[in-house]
Parts: sequence; C-alpha cells; structure tokens
Amino acid sequence: MGLGGIRVQLRDGGRSIESVTNAQGQFLFYDVQQGKYRIDADLPAGLQLAQTILRDPPPPVTISDGARLEHQITALPTASVTGHVINESGKAVDLAPVTLYREESYSKSIASPAWRELQRGDKPFAFDRLAPGSYILVFNEEDHRGPDAPFGRTFYGDVQNVAQSKRLVVPETGGEIVADIHVVGGLETRKIRVNVMRPDGQPYEDAYLSLQPGAGFPMHRSDGGYTINLFKGMRYEITANSYCLLEGGGMSRAKVSVRTEDDSENEVTLVMPD
Repeated sequence: MGLGGIRVQLRDGGRSIESVTNAQGQFLFYDVQQGKYRIDADLPAGLQLAQTILRDPPPPVTISDGARLEHQITALPTASVTGHVINESGKAVDLAPVTLYREESYSKSIASPAWRELQRGDKPFAFDRLAPGSYILVFNEEDHRGPDAPFGRTFYGDVQNVAQSKRLVVPETGGEIVADIHVVGGLETRKIRVNVMRPDGQPYEDAYLSLQPGAGFPMHRSDGGYTINLFKGMRYEITANSYCLLEGGGMSRAKVSVRTEDDSENEVTLVMPD
C-alpha cells in the first residue's frame, strides 16, 4: 500500500534533494547528478525504511549520468517482541522453540501464519517489524518433549492453556516489548560434547551424527566438535557416518559408534577410519 504525502530525500554528502509522494506513494526526482545517494523519508511514528527480508538498512542508490532509474523503497513497522524462555533455576533454556501468532489467526487452521524463532543459549529470541495488533506467544507449540525442549507447551503468562494466556498488544507507535516465558517441570537432561576425529588427530569435517534413541539436534561447533542434549538416565548409541565417492564410481560408507549411559560423562571421541 502506498503512503501519500511523505517527504523523500536523496542525500549525497552535502547535497540533498527532496520530493513528496502522491496518493499512491509514488515520487519523482528530476535532473539528479550522478553519485551515490542515501534515501531518507519523514515517516509516521512506528515506521522506518527497511529491506523486506534482510535486517540491514537499505543500501545507497548509485545514479549514473543521464540514467533513468526506477527504485522502490519500503516502510516497515519498528515494533518488536523479545525475551527469554527461563527455567526454574532462572537460566535461559537452550534451543528453545518459540512461536508468535496474530491472535485472529491462531488455531484457525494447521497452516496458520506464524513467526518462529529458536532461542540459543543466553541469546534472546526476537521477532521484529511487527504490525500493530494483538499477538499470542508460545513456547514448544507442538508440545513435543525432547532433550532440546524438555518442557511442555507454555504460553506467555506462564500458562498451558491459550485461553488463559496474556496477549501481546503491539501499538502503532512501535517500540520493543519484552516478554519472558517461565517454564517448569521439565525432564532432566545432560549435555555431551562429541568429537569426530581422523586417525591423525585432526577434526573429521565430512561426518554426520545419528543417535539411538533420538536425542537433541547436534549443534556443530566452530572447533569441529558437536554439542548434543541427552536425557539423563538413558543409554545412547552415537554413530558418526561419512560417505566417499569412489574413483571408479559408486559410494563407500564409513561409520564408527560409541555407547554412553553415564550421566557424569560429558565428552566422547569417535575416530573415523581412513
């Protein structure tokens, strides 16, 4: 939808030229000198110039001498919702799935539009560029209890029933809303580090892990290892797999496994064969 009556400026160092949008949101600049221009606009409160997908601000526009250019700018809401999923010990839940719905679309169909975030470690979840309205925020919407999400479905307001949950009301003026969710009664988990190595002691880069029974999602670390969440008191078999394309065609598979059931064990190493 176009925004009418908005002042738009092209700025290049000390140079600045201005136009005003018509009722359809269109604007025109004539006789623009070549250069690289930053675009500014005097927008209503709660809106800002932004890119539709990327979170970075809009890049400058390069105009060549004698060029005729068509360029679209986008104004998006500034409102955001951020927070943490917090356990009974007051710590952020690692790998916590959080979903945000507009209230009017919640549960109307399986394909209800929603925004999804994964809280990792102490980093908060964040939903930005939200239009004004009423929203429902929920942790573990599918109510699946695994090592990465050992707590049951919990709505903002720290309740299990959507009818009792607190609504998040986003105003037209934008701003940041902090909405923490506190979860209780989760199953006990432990964290284990898995190193996949070559026989020479170097990290093996082309392996993937599988676990029986199913465990948390293996998070690949920058140093080549993996971190995985497991349930306490359970026995797991961890397998590293790798496939290699042979010179004469076909595939060769290599794998190595290890079993772990000691809750005090926090690191295992798998050595892949050459």
